[in-house]
This record gives sequence, C-alpha cells and structure tokens, in this order.
Amino acid sequence: MFCTKCGANIPDNAVVCPQCGAKTGNAQTTTNAGTVPPQPVVPLTDDEMIAKRIRDHAKTCAILWIVCGALQVLTCVGIIAGVWNIVIGVRALKSVENIQVGNRAVYDSYDNGLTMLIVGAVINFVFGLIVGCALSAYEFYIRDQVLKNRHVFGA
Repeated sequence: MFCTKCGANIPDNAVVCPQCGAKTGNAQTTTNAGTVPPQPVVPLTDDEMIAKRIRDHAKTCAILWIVCGALQVLTCVGIIAGVWNIVIGVRALKSVENIQVGNRAVYDSYDNGLTMLIVGAVINFVFGLIVGCALSAYEFYIRDQVLKNRHVFGA
C-alpha cells in the first residue's frame, strides 16, 4: 500500500502514514450501529494532482503577497508597492479555490493576466523591493504551470 499524500510505501494495516502522518483510510469508526469499515481512499487523478499543486502554490504566493505588502505599508518603505502587493494577494487568495480541473476561467485568467504581473514586477522593482520581485517571479512560475497544463483547465 502506498500513501496517497506522499507516496511512501506503508503497511497494509497502517492507520496513518509513518512518513508524513496522513490518514490512510484504515481507521475504523464506531457508531451506534457498531463498527463501520473504512471507506476506500480514492487516489487523485494526474490532472487533479496538477490542479492541487498549482492551487497550493497560488495560495502560498497570495499569502506571501499580503504579508509582504503589509510589512511594506507598516514600515513606510514602498507604501505604493505595499498597497499594490496587498491588492494582488487578496485577489489571488479569493481565486485560489477556483483552481479546479476543467475550469477554463483559470486558464483564461492566467493567460490574460500578464499585464498585471508585469506592472506588479515593475512597481516592486522601481521601489527596490527584492521580496516583491521574488514574488513576481513566483507568480510567473505559477502562470507558466497553468499555461503548460492547459488541458487540466479545459483549454
């Protein structure tokens, strides 16, 4: 048996993965009617794994944009870039859950969003904010992953 989260080889009767601690689906639940056998764990398809990985990257990046922007605003260093970064982060965080297999709007959003990424990178570069430039590069990476895996989003 293999862990559906990390792929580690685990014993058939394991309740949790010894490698990452993920539940294996072997735990038995007790109810008023007695013991209920565990439900089989349905592994994610390749497309679902790609969408999940992109969604995780997008969520991490969105949170980093908000933190970076807040720090910039609070320290009065690059207030314009800080506000811009917060706006980018909030917009991105709101759209994270839309990153699903077959959602054509995700592909279209990343395909048409190049201008906003470039403006954000330029604003961060002009105000000398290395972290903002690094986050812009991370956004370009996420965009590349979405465009490279266009079939996942029905494009």
